[in-house]
Amino acid sequence: MATQSELARYYRVALRVGLLDTEAVDSWVDSVIAAASVVAFPFTELAGASKRRREDVDDLLGQVPFDGDAYISGRMVLALLRRRLRAGVFTPEAAVKLAMEIARAGDLPLEEYYRADHLDDDVWLATSETYGDLATVRRKIGEYFDEYAKFDEQIPTAA
Repeated sequence: MATQSELARYYRVALRVGLLDTEAVDSWVDSVIAAASVVAFPFTELAGASKRRREDVDDLLGQVPFDGDAYISGRMVLALLRRRLRAGVFTPEAAVKLAMEIARAGDLPLEEYYRADHLDDDVWLATSETYGDLATVRRKIGEYFDEYAKFDEQIPTAA
């Protein structure tokens, strides 16, 4: 299970790329507060996150002391993006661009960024009719995101 600091990074990244809003952060913080015997900063300030500006919530999430896996949050965000892709919220082309944005933010190892970048290049080649076909590229994008299914169970239920 992800630690509170890993979840804070997950919410921060998902908030930045528009996959979640401050209401989702609010729900998570409420659950953290309900489970804690003593609530410390920045959780005290994050209470009522949905009434704060997105930038302020981002800043407060960044102040949660980090003590976890540097890449788990990015992988969890990709699992959330996989959910949205499967639900038809995003096209495969848009999802792979968002994956690159997550990776560029430093929340994924370089190898995972390069894989997303390669898929984005494949999209360009297929849509420009230079090489390959879009159906094959979309299948490869789906396979890329399916690798993150194992992180799906770590996503809080409010997401």
